[in-house]
Amino acid sequence: MLSLGAIAFAHPLVLLGLLSLPALWLLLRALPPQPRHVAFPPVVLLRKLAKAEPPPQATPLWLLLLRLAIAALVFLALAGPVYNPSPPTARDGPLLLVVDNGWEAAARWNPRLALIERLLEKAAREKRAVILLPTAPPPGGLPDSARTRLPAPTTAAELRATLAGFAPLPFSPDYDTARERMTGSAITPGEIAWLSDGLDHPGRSAFKAALGRLGTFALYGDAPGRGPFALLPLDMTGSDIVARIARPARPFAAEVTIVARAADGRRLADAVAAFEPGSERAEARLVLPLELRNQVARVEIAGIASAGAVALLDARAGRPLVGLAAGDARTAAQPLRSPLFYLRRALEPYAELRAGAIPAILREKPGVLILADVGRMVPESESAVRRFVEEGGLLIRFAGPHMETASDDLVPVRLRSGARAVGGALSWEKPQPLGPFPGTGPFAGLAVPQTVTVSRQLLAVPALDLNERTWARLADGTPLVTAAPRGRGTLVLVHTSADAEWSNLVLSGLFVDMLRRLLVFAQRPQDRAATAEGPANLVPQALLDGFGRLVPAPEGAAPVPAHAFDRTVASPAHPPGLYGPATAPLALNLMGPRGPIDARFRFRPAAEPMQAMEEAARVDRDLAPPLFLLLLALAFVDLVASLALRGQLAFRWPWRLGASALLAFGLLLPSPPLRAADARGIDAGFAIAATSETRIGYIRTGDARIDRLTEAGLRGLGRVLELRTAVRLGAPMALDPARDPLSLFPLVYWPVPADAPPLGAAALANLADFLASGGIVIFDTGAGDRAEMSLGIENPAAREALRRILGRLDLPPLIPVERTHILARSFYLIDSFPGRISGRALWVTADSAGEEPRVSPLVIGGNDWAAAWAIDTGDHFLVPTLGGGSRQRELAFRFGINLVMYALTGTYKGDQLHLPALIERLGE
Repeated sequence: MLSLGAIAFAHPLVLLGLLSLPALWLLLRALPPQPRHVAFPPVVLLRKLAKAEPPPQATPLWLLLLRLAIAALVFLALAGPVYNPSPPTARDGPLLLVVDNGWEAAARWNPRLALIERLLEKAAREKRAVILLPTAPPPGGLPDSARTRLPAPTTAAELRATLAGFAPLPFSPDYDTARERMTGSAITPGEIAWLSDGLDHPGRSAFKAALGRLGTFALYGDAPGRGPFALLPLDMTGSDIVARIARPARPFAAEVTIVARAADGRRLADAVAAFEPGSERAEARLVLPLELRNQVARVEIAGIASAGAVALLDARAGRPLVGLAAGDARTAAQPLRSPLFYLRRALEPYAELRAGAIPAILREKPGVLILADVGRMVPESESAVRRFVEEGGLLIRFAGPHMETASDDLVPVRLRSGARAVGGALSWEKPQPLGPFPGTGPFAGLAVPQTVTVSRQLLAVPALDLNERTWARLADGTPLVTAAPRGRGTLVLVHTSADAEWSNLVLSGLFVDMLRRLLVFAQRPQDRAATAEGPANLVPQALLDGFGRLVPAPEGAAPVPAHAFDRTVASPAHPPGLYGPATAPLALNLMGPRGPIDARFRFRPAAEPMQAMEEAARVDRDLAPPLFLLLLALAFVDLVASLALRGQLAFRWPWRLGASALLAFGLLLPSPPLRAADARGIDAGFAIAATSETRIGYIRTGDARIDRLTEAGLRGLGRVLELRTAVRLGAPMALDPARDPLSLFPLVYWPVPADAPPLGAAALANLADFLASGGIVIFDTGAGDRAEMSLGIENPAAREALRRILGRLDLPPLIPVERTHILARSFYLIDSFPGRISGRALWVTADSAGEEPRVSPLVIGGNDWAAAWAIDTGDHFLVPTLGGGSRQRELAFRFGINLVMYALTGTYKGDQLHLPALIERLGE
């Protein structure tokens, strides 16, 4: 590469062609323009010839200079000029791209991709191989064979093709593993670029030193003040949700919005957290009524696309309704002796409590009923409690004097009469401490304080299944907590009292932890049997990606043992997300209380200075395209001037030259949008534009983002059709259903946002005529769907908007598309129809299936296909990643090709089934 100040040339030898300009000068001087040819006219025209100017004897100087400029531009453009280029690399060897692709870099991912693109362009100019080294480990970790070597070098073009699937991961960088990969490899890079997230992660110093031993490296980072935000573990102890947010210390104030969302993406509440100048923490409180709080499935920082800015909630985060009843109602003058006093204090932060008579409590339909020292119940109460348990409720009973004298059969085990106490016949010499909790019960993993002792308890009658029904024991092995299923519910018995008379358990923090475990157990009744009887594995249902979006779990993702879930830390082995049964999964968060981000977390910014990625990405600009455009414009001017000098234009050449220049500049300007029809009828220009080429129309929604994605998506689909089929589509056209004639298009794409208004009378008539005349409309209710989940959940708001649009039309019945439908085999054989969203059904009219199918005028779905097809002018995808990766995008394009083929050929594929019969009939 040759560098001349701010301009460099990728192919400097081409500039030697400029030495031929003097010879070209002499050649142009020796070859004057071709003389004007005039046929001999009648005598009456001789006067006109007398006034004509004599033909030129040599090329005019201005035209000569113009042609020399064109020749010079040819050599300059072919030399590959670059404005303000990066300095050339002095060393041989591949380019090593080290990218911090953890969740901390997710919110500023686009500038990283832009800088990677610029570095790849430089590597391509220098014909240098490229090695991409991500510092965050992939889900499941690296195989052993890859832990000691760098990835294989590849070309810049091959790596650029894979950048659409390169995305951040929901983990922090692992510099130790990345350092092992560098030190164990024999490859010596010629250039090193490190795209850092700007944070001082563990192992960064050693990694930086190892990188320095390979050579000098360029360090890039985010601009000052662009650091990440982290949503710390939520405080759910009160009636509200308290969110704490961390950021690197900055000398300026900032505000972020915290949003609580339901499982379907609805916004339930929001609050603002304000950072003071220099502060690292801020707090926001989300205030919701109980009904809405129990619907919260996700809390996030609005506008921050990062796994660290998301907290998933499950049933454990709700506030269940708990009923309390006691067999001995103590007076208000003795609150500390009340059997319910310690239960209230332990449960108030985590549940809604109701106390009183048992029938009155059960009428409010609680999820848990706790009976403190209730012996025999009256028949009405006993039958109500029995029905409550058999229908799926959780009954927790505490022993006491009343149960010591008499009890019913609503207990998990048979009990001995009387109690075991210190100093009695079946007594201990001293109070007994608790033994360790079994690893398969709900209390697995809780630490047992040595100070907790039991001085009196109810003993269980020995039985074969007593060991299976025991969740907690004393140090001597006697049961302290037993449980058993009853109907669809569960019975739990604590063999000591709920006050401090029989045990000091209620005075310890262990009592609160045990009750919290039982509340979680009550909110997941389908897991009770597995928890009580043995270990169970929680299979991942959906996982968070680096941007904080829930995506389907890949095949082979490792499950988590149910008894160890609360101790599991989010890691590459177990990424953050939802685990367990699909009806009631459990949430594993990156910012869990035992995870890599806990309440003590703080960002540690790196000390070394970095070059801002935004500035580095704007360093060089390729000047060849604008030079070629200028060359074409000057060549057109030369052509028009030559025609004028030869007398082949009707008006004088100065005016022709000016008009030609204006025309050349007009060709360089972007084309205006195609004009639609007005209210007076079909505009001729619109009709010519719509029918000069086969085009797909789309309905303009008024939402700039949706319209931009729709137009780009149809343009991308046309590009793929051109590459794979014989179909050549013109540019898509935006339509107004109330004004524009839809009948000029074989297919109309209609995005349906959630706020779409009902159609007016003119639009309804236009749509009805189009459908009746054989047109096809695809309604996409996924357009504009901001829900992050792509698990097949329909957007009810968009479905309602579609009902507003089509509700006044007389439509045939609809059926879901199956793999035998013509739409599923008009070009490709496909059995799913994903777009940006996957898993949602695709509907067509019922008469389009069967032995003699018709063409369905309606195709209805909600997978946002246009977003999956959308490309920019450089053929880059506007939605860079999809939940299903490149496979999902390929299926989206295949469905689009099938759809266009279906619109253009109708039931052609279905008619092939009758081809043998038709041939036989023709033979007859």
